[in-house]
Amino acid sequence: MANIELTDLRKTFGKGERAVHAVDGINLAIGDGEFVSMVGRSGSGKTTTLDCLGLLMRPTSGTIVIDGTDTSTLSDGKRADFRSHKIGFIFQGFNLLPSLNAIDNVMLPLRYSGGDKKAARRRAQDLFEEIGMADRMTHRPAQLSGGEQQRVAIARALINQPTLVLGDEPTGEVDTETSQKLIALMRRLNRETGVTFILVTHDLDLASRTDRVVRLKDGRVISDERQTARTDSPAPDIADLVPAEAGTDGKGEAIAVA
Repeated sequence: MANIELTDLRKTFGKGERAVHAVDGINLAIGDGEFVSMVGRSGSGKTTTLDCLGLLMRPTSGTIVIDGTDTSTLSDGKRADFRSHKIGFIFQGFNLLPSLNAIDNVMLPLRYSGGDKKAARRRAQDLFEEIGMADRMTHRPAQLSGGEQQRVAIARALINQPTLVLGDEPTGEVDTETSQKLIALMRRLNRETGVTFILVTHDLDLASRTDRVVRLKDGRVISDERQTARTDSPAPDIADLVPAEAGTDGKGEAIAVA
């Protein structure tokens, strides 16, 4: 699983008097299987740091080492290959293709990494079982609720069996109840798979349920605290995640799930 080291990481936009130091000398080490939140006000450097970690953006200087690989030494092609095999992404806006059904959206990253298509489809089906949406695989995004779309996005992030999953405001587009269920789902998957999760968020409830909170201000780490994650919202059972038309509460009444 992911072992990450950021050393004197910097990202500057512009030059001279107009230069903006979005990331200004971050040093951070994150171990295998950690469940980490990164918090701070808008402009604190959270998303830029995440983009650098995900190899979506090259830092101005400094190094990012993931699983022993110094990513600053990789060519653009090798960065893309490393990213497709090692890193999964969960976006605030889901980023599902409307023309594809749910399972095809989950399998989309495999188009770029190759491999056995039949085995990949079986893995995708297993992931839909994990997220409680086995009966929704052929639905298109427009036929799914916001919470369901984000669960599909979580499955997509895991399809390549990455060592690291990065989330940019993964609960930002859903209501409070759905947010709690998504957090519990990610927490459970983290514990069961050992995959490292780093989640950028403004959601203090999400942050309180992580094992470690890294706070940023003006592109710098101002605190890095380990904590006992809140457990008052337990990981949902699969039955709690089944859409209304497919589930009951044990009394014959449909369960409504966002």
